[in-house]
Amino acid sequence: MSSDAEIFFFFSLADSGQHDEVTSYLSTVEKTSYYGDRLGDVCAHYSASGDQERSEAVAALLKERGIFPSSSSSLGSLVAVHLGRGDVEAAVKAFEQLAKEERRVPHKFQLMEKLIQVGNEQL
Repeated sequence: MSSDAEIFFFFSLADSGQHDEVTSYLSTVEKTSYYGDRLGDVCAHYSASGDQERSEAVAALLKERGIFPSSSSSLGSLVAVHLGRGDVEAAVKAFEQLAKEERRVPHKFQLMEKLIQVGNEQL
């Protein structure tokens, strides 16, 4: 099975509520796997559905195993999940944590846009 097919398999498991299976499979992925940055797509998939808890759990598992991709899209999903839910405070906190720990600033423009929008609504 190709890496793309396996990633879509993870998506299918997630969409059908088989989250323990996703975690189980990700726990067996070798550090030298051929997935590249695609493993971050699993976090992004959960983020896109608004599932902050599972997105962060998958990211934590991949980080713990040393296989979390440090691409902007992977890291950005950890900010985007909060923006999608309208939780600007949590998005800022996630952004600050990633800036400090990963030395990256994912979704900075989307976050700035949301902060301006919230500021304008409060005026």
